[in-house]
Amino acid sequence: MDNNYNKSERREIGNEEYNSLEVIEAGHHRSLKGFWRWITILLSLTFIYYAVDLVFDFRLFMNIIPFEGIIYYFFVSVTLPLVYLFYPINKDLENKTFLIDVLISILLFVTLIYFTINGYKIIATGWGAVAPIHAAILAAILWFFIVEGIRRVAGMPLTIVVFVVSLFPLFANSLPGFFRGNSLTLPLLTRYHFFTFDSAFGMLLVVYINIIISFICFSTVGVKVGAGKFVLDLALSIFGSLRGGTAKVAILASALFGSINGQPVLNVITTGSVTIPVMKETGFPPYYAGAVEACASTGGTFTPPVMGATAFVMASYLGVAYSDIAIAAALPAILYYAPIFLQVDAYAARTGIKGLSKDKVPSFYKTLKNGWGFIISTLLLIYFLFFLRRIAEGAFISTACLLLFSQVQKRKAMVLEDYFQIIEEIGRSCAMLLILILGVGLLIGSFSVTGIAFSFARETLAAAKGNLALILIACAASSYILGMGMSALACYIFLAIIMAPALVNAGINPMAAHLFIYYCGMLSYITLPVALAVYPAAVLAKSSISKVGKQSMKLGVALLFLPFIFVLDPNLLLQGGVWAGLFSFARTFLAIFIFCSVLEKYMFGVGFFTFNGLIGKLTSIVLIFSAMLIGIPEKTTVLGIAIAMITLFFMFYTKKIQREAIQIK
Repeated sequence: MDNNYNKSERREIGNEEYNSLEVIEAGHHRSLKGFWRWITILLSLTFIYYAVDLVFDFRLFMNIIPFEGIIYYFFVSVTLPLVYLFYPINKDLENKTFLIDVLISILLFVTLIYFTINGYKIIATGWGAVAPIHAAILAAILWFFIVEGIRRVAGMPLTIVVFVVSLFPLFANSLPGFFRGNSLTLPLLTRYHFFTFDSAFGMLLVVYINIIISFICFSTVGVKVGAGKFVLDLALSIFGSLRGGTAKVAILASALFGSINGQPVLNVITTGSVTIPVMKETGFPPYYAGAVEACASTGGTFTPPVMGATAFVMASYLGVAYSDIAIAAALPAILYYAPIFLQVDAYAARTGIKGLSKDKVPSFYKTLKNGWGFIISTLLLIYFLFFLRRIAEGAFISTACLLLFSQVQKRKAMVLEDYFQIIEEIGRSCAMLLILILGVGLLIGSFSVTGIAFSFARETLAAAKGNLALILIACAASSYILGMGMSALACYIFLAIIMAPALVNAGINPMAAHLFIYYCGMLSYITLPVALAVYPAAVLAKSSISKVGKQSMKLGVALLFLPFIFVLDPNLLLQGGVWAGLFSFARTFLAIFIFCSVLEKYMFGVGFFTFNGLIGKLTSIVLIFSAMLIGIPEKTTVLGIAIAMITLFFMFYTKKIQREAIQIK
């Protein structure tokens, strides 16, 4: 993101909050040129082909390196050095320390190639327990540079967590209560982390190579060939002319685009740079425009069909197909966006914000005609995901279709330099995610070898004495706090190891338990004080971060209660069949509709809430109470609907009498 904002913009945002944005913005990268740019492109091409080779079973690498576990060392050897080539120690020293970063990259490459060459010995002779001393020293060096790489890419909070937890087995047997576990010496722990396939080079790395890289390729190519513009034009053609249409466009566009890239901050920067100024032009205050974009972009992470990398890891943990995760997440995703849409519509009605004129709204049919390549690629991806259940193949084939589409469309045909830029961007994105995968793998290894992953759930249930409410609140609080300093993926994995087993042991549906953790972790993206999605939205809107943050918390209110609803009623995740799921969806949507109407003092079909004083407060309280009765998955739905209908009839009848009285006068 461009940080060159002028002084007047800094004054409007607030110097303190602007500086906070610079601090929280991790992952500043170099723009390489010349020889070293070509080195990064070569390394990126190598691991891209490597991933394609594995997915389509071309077996070039398998013929050279016959053991699957050894291949992962080779993959990391060509990807991990990119972290130090792309990401400097900090912004101020990115040029001065480049030579040092080159030497570190070479050291990492040589170390991992050495592990690759000795891969058979690592497996056959059990280096996880008795590796040579020089190999253990190299592993310790690798450990250090993984932690430092996390600091460069993700900032200090996650770095501290990875560093401390990766050392946790050294002193686990000295801790009391929940955290007491088995201990290892430092040499043995080092060997365990890097010469077994239960830690850094474990299950997460397998999922990353076999699945996630293909979707990074798909999303990167999609952005490059114009998927963002197509999504925006499509949203404009549907909602642009409606009242408050520009905000509704932002909601739909960010949901669709966010589903592709799965990164809230990147989504805000990409779509928000267009939607936020347009919202402001049509009458939305800057803070409101920023909040709409922040909430909509955050929801894209758990919006099917693609969702983020976390969904693929979740599928591996649960032992189900990715399509099962996407289907389960569909109705909650709609219910997340429903209150944002309803509140925006009510705000536009109350403030008189109209839609765009017809001459500024693109034709729906023309948009579909011009974007046929995106539609075909998306449908093809959905076919592979949900019907053939061949995830990575679908992503790579859909990526190839996007590239073909870009060449067929003469106005958008790419030149050779565009392809190099795509490869470079894929390399940077994959390197950034790889360092997080390796770091979180260290967390998994520590929890596994100490036994905490198994004992913590049992101890948590014992401490809560089987009280489900306490367990859910503790898990939600942990997810929120960890989400402040971690990526969504790291937060989910940490809690999937520690808290998810406790939820499952308490009788909660496994799918609901894991999605509960995922949703609660995402809450921190739109909730102050951290609110990672709010900061770039506030800068783009040229508004106060505190104002954007407060409005985001109001618009994204569904994230507060939706996880609890689908934990108590797994039918909302289609775990009990389609009809049961649709009934739960209708009940929850009605509760959300009433609740949002009270928040905005406006209800579609009824109009503005005209009551003031005590009567107005009592009416609002009764309606919120009825919404709670409707939304709670108990036998109170009919009672809640009855109370709501009586109250709304009273409101409607009173408004009618008031209108007649005015006409008589």
